[in-house]
Amino acid sequence: RLVCLLADRDLTATGVEVAFFGEPARLPAGPAALAERTGAALVPVSMWYEGGRMRVDIQQEIAVPAEGGRSERVQTMTARLARVFQGAIAEHPRDWHMLQRVFAADLDTGEQGERGGTVKASPAAPRVPAPRRGRTASRRRTRR
Repeated sequence: RLVCLLADRDLTATGVEVAFFGEPARLPAGPAALAERTGAALVPVSMWYEGGRMRVDIQQEIAVPAEGGRSERVQTMTARLARVFQGAIAEHPRDWHMLQRVFAADLDTGEQGERGGTVKASPAAPRVPAPRRGRTASRRRTRR
């Protein structure tokens, strides 16, 4: 059996802090915790586009460390996962789409985020007003 989990975004705001592109970032603990608890393989997969074709690279399994307690093992595995993702993203940066804040510098104890995390405003991520109800881009028509 195969279970695919998004492992590059912390949707719960309770993730593990790891180094990611030289900055502290928060990634979800779930994939590593599941592998640590059940013995399931943690196998990173990266995807990118070449021309009109999608390419997939299945990486080597990230083994559960023999040393440390459960939280230390999950931390170590998540950090290893981050390094694999960092390499894949560096090879194909235009194909990594992150629609939420992942770097610790963009998170703080300010306003409540959409998923329970906290976020702060950043010049790199300006606030955009929510679209008005009943008017979506798919319904808009232009007159000729």
